[in-house]
Amino acid sequence: MSDTTQPVYGAAAEELRKDLTPTADVRTLLVTIADKLTGHDPAGPMLELTRLALAIVFTQRHHRDMDQAAATERQLLAAAPRIERDITRGEYALILRKIAAGGEV
Repeated sequence: MSDTTQPVYGAAAEELRKDLTPTADVRTLLVTIADKLTGHDPAGPMLELTRLALAIVFTQRHHRDMDQAAATERQLLAAAPRIERDITRGEYALILRKIAAGGEV
């Protein structure tokens, strides 16, 4: 078993970054979800359950093919940070927009 706490350098690090870079589909979905969050109760609490529900709903609307939807949903959930602290829907929308634009959080 390898030690996953060791830093990754060089080509391996670049390859890992490529895998974590959101695809165009995922960036579109991040912005769409951010729009939903700011358009409905932006001052309300953002919940982990909401993150999961929005991911499945919006990926299934975006891709009618269930296999493609499932793959995109996994990528979307990897790009959209888990909710691990109190945060509003509007604040979370800002984070999603930053990620979609290529920024780091």
